Amino acid sequence: VKFLSETINITIKNKFIKIKYLGSAVLIIMIIIFSVRSFLYVKNDWKNSETIWTNSLKINPASIFSMKQRAYYYIQNKQYKNAYPDIKNILQLSENDEYALSLLGKYYYETNNFSGVFHISEKIKNNNYKNYIRLLKAEIYVKQADNKNTIREYDTIINASDKYYTDYDKKILIYDTRIKRGKLHTEEDNYQEAIEDFSAILALYPDSSISYLYRAKVYREAEKFDKALSDLSKIRDKYSKNREYRILLNNCRK
Repeated sequence: VKFLSETINITIKNKFIKIKYLGSAVLIIMIIIFSVRSFLYVKNDWKNSETIWTNSLKINPASIFSMKQRAYYYIQNKQYKNAYPDIKNILQLSENDEYALSLLGKYYYETNNFSGVFHISEKIKNNNYKNYIRLLKAEIYVKQADNKNTIREYDTIINASDKYYTDYDKKILIYDTRIKRGKLHTEEDNYQEAIEDFSAILALYPDSSISYLYRAKVYREAEKFDKALSDLSKIRDKYSKNREYRILLNNCRK
């Protein structure tokens, strides 16, 4: 093609630099890149993240970065036993690597080694990774029906989020954690605390129908029927055929 062989003039600080055959060079580079990628794909070296990082480790067996990526892939795909050797090797090379420690915490949780999760919690200092482990600890307490300690972990996570998270991450974290904490407060008859949790969610997510439903339940338990009915009216269109909604609505009208 003609333009591939034309001289391209680029002005930099009022001087003209002539770059010949730039288009041809770019095209050749692109052909090489896609040829290599196609070759790897045909060989199944580019089949998924596992094959990419496995082949990377064949080239450089001591690459902590590649081990982290493969371990993360295994964790995400619930292949926990496959993740463990990579995590172990990372920690042998860098015993205080907190990313690897957080992955190890997840491995312990999924393999029911709950004491291992608590041990990892003591070793991690970075608050973002520590909050991840706190969430795992909270889930352990849930399984043990220990509402008091579950609420305590949620308290710590929410309080830390004000300092360590971006606005986007904070919204996601607070939504999930406050929903869970609000439900626990309701079970414990801590009605004011539960109302505060669901109200905080609605301040961030005004369209959160489930938060209106949960808050209406709390108002019903606290015998604040007018407020319960007000919340239920906001989600009538979505929940009008829901059995739980109808029962709650009838109870508030009695």
